[in-house]
Amino acid sequence: MVDVSLLRSHPLLAAATPAGLDVLAPATISREWKSRQVLFRRGDRGVGLILILRGRVRVLRERGGRRQMIHSEGGGGALGEIPMLDDGPMVATGIAAEPTLGLVVPRDAMRSALSLDPAMAWGLLERVAARVRHLADRLEEATFNGVSVRLAAALLARHRVAAGGLISFGMSQQHLAEELGTVREVIVRELGSMVRRDVLVARGEGRYQVADLDLLQAMAAGK
Repeated sequence: MVDVSLLRSHPLLAAATPAGLDVLAPATISREWKSRQVLFRRGDRGVGLILILRGRVRVLRERGGRRQMIHSEGGGGALGEIPMLDDGPMVATGIAAEPTLGLVVPRDAMRSALSLDPAMAWGLLERVAARVRHLADRLEEATFNGVSVRLAAALLARHRVAAGGLISFGMSQQHLAEELGTVREVIVRELGSMVRRDVLVARGEGRYQVADLDLLQAMAAGK
């Protein structure tokens, strides 16, 4: 059992009614996961809705030894919506990218609360709709843009918020490859090519500085 205030601290339940929260609180448990710990695997039976309070979880699918990141969820995110709604298995594998704190809401309790609380139900539907839009955008990007375009776009996005002009992906090249739907060797090759073409300057420790912003923008646009 968790305190109702902890449930209400999550954005998905911020507008929930007392009736809905009173159903969830006795059944919900708090969980902590260490960095790199597996929360669930593809094909596992759904445990219910996982509400992330702190940390970050990477959600991946794997085939033939190759991983692709579907999405990631940080504080305020949620996982397990699909199996909670259709009672099917988990559709991907969730791995903590850093120490993570979350709440696990059993499926039966969540469904009971949703039947009592239309605001909670709409909040969940809006989250699922946002997830579908995100996956549709990722599918379009992977289908129509090559790795070099996707990498250039990732670099450009980080350049816009880079402190001191230094770009750091904040992840390993392997994780970056999984995010962009490719393999580490391709990322290494593409970054090397950008350095040789004077698009980037390597600053060591996985950090880069943009040397030719116009060319990087053109590459991100597929030109």
